[in-house]
Amino acid sequence: MKTIVIDDDIYAHLLGHTQEIGESATSILRRLLGLNTQSARTSSDVQETFDFLKLPELFRHMNNSQRFLFILSWAFRKHEKDFAKVVSIEGNRRKYFARDLETLQKSGSSVNPRQIPDSPFWVITNNSTAKKCEMLSDVFRLLGYQPEDISAMLRIALRP
Repeated sequence: MKTIVIDDDIYAHLLGHTQEIGESATSILRRLLGLNTQSARTSSDVQETFDFLKLPELFRHMNNSQRFLFILSWAFRKHEKDFAKVVSIEGNRRKYFARDLETLQKSGSSVNPRQIPDSPFWVITNNSTAKKCEMLSDVFRLLGYQPEDISAMLRIALRP
């Protein structure tokens, strides 16, 4: 993400094109410039995600791997139509997501694949918390969330 400096009158013009409370400057610019507006999540989607991540049960009696699976399960249920995009997320030598256990087992040793609850997808879980955050970031990016929203969500979701 880059930071730019703009004049006050341009910023006021930009704010004048806000369509939803809390809409980010990036979303407004995307819409005005006709860039990829279909994949961007609305502010109500983002707020619903923040509300979910603040649920007390996420942190009570769950380790980071359990939270990771819980968040992925929720993301699948909320974005079931688009969730299949996650199978494209992979590292240099490993696939991180798959529709079957065998695909992940073949992609490396000690991957500790687990099925994402309430979904037909599998994910490797033998990663550091930082790597799990990176994977969640990739998931939310593919589901159309903006980078600034993803960063804020991950600060709530998993603590590296």
